[in-house]
Amino acid sequence: MEGDYRDPPPPGKYAKLYDQSKRSMKRPPVKLKVQARRLACRAMAEGLLHHGIELVDLSVGVTHFHVLARFAPLTAAGRPSVQDLKRTARHYLGVAKKVSSRTLSDAGLVRRGGVWGVRGLERPVRNRAHQLNVAQYIRDHAKEGAVVWSTISKESQ
Repeated sequence: MEGDYRDPPPPGKYAKLYDQSKRSMKRPPVKLKVQARRLACRAMAEGLLHHGIELVDLSVGVTHFHVLARFAPLTAAGRPSVQDLKRTARHYLGVAKKVSSRTLSDAGLVRRGGVWGVRGLERPVRNRAHQLNVAQYIRDHAKEGAVVWSTISKESQ
């Protein structure tokens, strides 16, 4: 796919793909209100921390979330393998999504049956500069109304 947040694609470039995606949905999209975002953020953070994940930053917005965390233990070489990182990240993010969905439905804030899309996009952090950029990107979502949980920033909600 062409484009990213720094250099977005031209307007309408993916309109057909977007329309197809909307038609394939089995239920209306879930849009989280502020109370639901707070509850989902807390549930996800607690779920990840409960499993020993090194959580740095987490944001939960109206329709999506972002996480910066270490999911795999370091190897003798000082870093996890990409294979282990992706497998464990996918598993624990699935657990966090399940916990938050259950918490939200138990609180009556969403219908049972899921809140989050299937899977997600896990990207390993390449270096320290990338880590700092990702952390700032996640925290900046607060400006868009996201609820942010952070071990570093005092601005967590």
